[in-house]
Amino acid sequence: MFKKNVELIYVLSFLMVSIFFTACKSQPSAGLVPTADMKKSMTIAGYTYKLPVWWDSVQVAVPESLKNENDVRNFVGQNYGMDTGTKKTWKQALKTWALACQRLNIFPVYLGHCHRVGEEFERAAEIFAALYPLADTQKENRDWYRVYLAYNAGELYDQLGNKEKAELWFSRAAEYAGYSDSSIRYYAGVAAKRLKSLKKDK
Repeated sequence: MFKKNVELIYVLSFLMVSIFFTACKSQPSAGLVPTADMKKSMTIAGYTYKLPVWWDSVQVAVPESLKNENDVRNFVGQNYGMDTGTKKTWKQALKTWALACQRLNIFPVYLGHCHRVGEEFERAAEIFAALYPLADTQKENRDWYRVYLAYNAGELYDQLGNKEKAELWFSRAAEYAGYSDSSIRYYAGVAAKRLKSLKKDK
């Protein structure tokens, strides 16, 4: 009887250890940095970017020598045809921008541009709209980002046929019509014309 009890205890112990190791393999190890698959998103300059389903299938190299937005823009343009990528390379361009922006804390407007080149217009519009309130973090460039993001969101929603959202975003951009900076004033002026045209077509 004693021998049978010992054998039973041995079998039960073996099963418990097996279950324990199986559970460990299925869970992320404590202290490890989550991979893209684990976390499904990444935070870039305060913006939470939901990773596309193709993210892990696209491989890019982001040199440590890139130190600012202009460096990244030149690198992407030289390697992927345009600073936003082309219809063939936009995914590589986007991933390069995402990784570089996260490392260098660059405001990630190019995410929207790359999705736009890839004809993911809804996603691009959502990114520009989501970045708009975060423009407050950009200090002296706040108003530039506000008008630029609002104009791009309005243009994309107009392209998608969502006139209500297009009017909303064009109206936000048009608020800067009297701004002293000529580049800000330009986008505000174009937005005001687009807004007027949308209202006229109603």
